[in-house]
Amino acid sequence: MVADVPDVHPDRVGDAVDVVEQTAGSLEQRINDEHVGAERDEEPDYVALAGGVSSDIWRVDLQRGSVCVKRALPKLRVQMDWYAPVERNQYEIAWLRTVAQIEPAAVPKILGTDALHGLLAMEYLPPESYRLWRTELFAGCADSSVATQVGRLLVRI
Repeated sequence: MVADVPDVHPDRVGDAVDVVEQTAGSLEQRINDEHVGAERDEEPDYVALAGGVSSDIWRVDLQRGSVCVKRALPKLRVQMDWYAPVERNQYEIAWLRTVAQIEPAAVPKILGTDALHGLLAMEYLPPESYRLWRTELFAGCADSSVATQVGRLLVRI
């Protein structure tokens, strides 16, 4: 039985690590079933990633490489009280699986899920290799060829 997942304050990385560790039992089994999880004697390193408004997102560093773990939040990190059902995580998973069947290179690989706690473990895409289009746009880099590529990809999907 996996422990109940507490609410995590965005500035408390230690609590975020506790959440991942508390839910690691069920999620770890799913990840290990895919042969990409932690070794039995390994202590993974959990790094909270910035930018999550609707989810807690961590990079989990394993001997085999890093994975990304995402947990849907019931209350979004915005100024107003804005609540959203954590079950939306299941729709994201369904979307990733659908897109992977059509255009596998367009989405990270799913490594494991825990519907009860709204967790998704997926392939980690390092920012050095995968730039965020949103970040580029906020920096004033509006490359129309990127928009064209995104549009063509969405048509295929």
